[in-house]
Amino acid sequence: LVGYRVYRSREPVFESDFSHLLGATKEARFVDQDIDVGVVYFYRVTAFDRGNKESAPSDAIADVALLEPELIEPAEGELTSSTPVFRWHPVPNAETYRVVVTTSPTSGEVSAMVVTDLTSAPFSGRVESSGSRSLLLSGAIYYWKVIASTRMDGSENSVSSVQQFK
Repeated sequence: LVGYRVYRSREPVFESDFSHLLGATKEARFVDQDIDVGVVYFYRVTAFDRGNKESAPSDAIADVALLEPELIEPAEGELTSSTPVFRWHPVPNAETYRVVVTTSPTSGEVSAMVVTDLTSAPFSGRVESSGSRSLLLSGAIYYWKVIASTRMDGSENSVSSVQQFK
């Protein structure tokens, strides 16, 4: 095995031919960077060897780049309770969402929020090594974002901006 060829179409039924060839990779991972948000794309993958023999194509799978989730509450800088409920607008084509609460804009996750198909979620803290759950301290600054996914497993597809709350 030398690598994989990735084919793309906007139609669910298509041939894995040169007109649909998106690219090739040696890795079992490929990022399509030439996409339009909200457009459904269909993909097929083949494997090829040193002699350029190509496998039969995979079944087509679909995915869509989602719009960025728009956060509602807590609003930027808002003072909340120690158990806030997070709310956001629904994203077209999103199957699931996950809220992430951190102690800095880029790291320090203190949440253990489950993947949900709703557009609101109550805070749930991480389980610490002591067995107790992380709690939000009154007046402390925290940051939150929402990850939207087209998959039930919550795989990241689109991420909201980060907002601060206390």
